[in-house]
Amino acid sequence: LLKYNVEIKVHDPKALEKAKKILGDRVIYCRTIEECLTGSDLCILGTEWVEYKELKQETLKKYMRRPALLDCRRLYDPEEFKEIRFSAIGLGPR
Repeated sequence: LLKYNVEIKVHDPKALEKAKKILGDRVIYCRTIEECLTGSDLCILGTEWVEYKELKQETLKKYMRRPALLDCRRLYDPEEFKEIRFSAIGLGPR
């Protein structure tokens, strides 16, 4: 995504400092989920933190420009996200 000059915002309640060491100033770091979602076109969920497990379709619709969720951890029931673009893929063991 960076190669294509896509603006990337990241949030991680546990590892933001570690991410900063890896990603440097190439992305925008957000302190809250809402800040990260605001104006976004796609939410890519890559970790299973409790904060993310509680994420609801209404939150995505409220903050995102064009709500879409790519669930890389298969945390969500697709039926609960029927009003937005939703895709689930499995990364890692389950």
